[in-house]
Amino acid sequence: MNDTTLIESCAPVARPGLPARIARKAVHARLAGLTRGRLRLHDGGQTCSFGVGGDLESSITVTDPAFYADVALGGSVGAGESYVQGRWHSDDLTCVMRLMLQNGDALGGMESGLARLSAPLRRGEPERRS
Repeated sequence: MNDTTLIESCAPVARPGLPARIARKAVHARLAGLTRGRLRLHDGGQTCSFGVGGDLESSITVTDPAFYADVALGGSVGAGESYVQGRWHSDDLTCVMRLMLQNGDALGGMESGLARLSAPLRRGEPERRS
């Protein structure tokens, strides 16, 4: 072991920036509205549980904090793209989708606001005015 090895192994862990923390809070706020089933969200060493339980119970493991911005800015499309990019995974993807559909009223806000405004950017198209 040399000095370089010690420096590399002691490197500080990067804290998410302010936009990432805001996106995380926004996603958690929406998930807090789950009224059917339970979703456990594992992120690093932390696990948060959302919902009341019941027949539908599943979990999501976040592997990249960019997941939160993807969902906050992209809604369900952003969540799907984030899944394909490997930013999160689930032990039962079908159950997660069923949970989201059963709680559409609580999660509907993810499809409006920033998700609607950022849609042209996700498609790579300029916004057109009628």
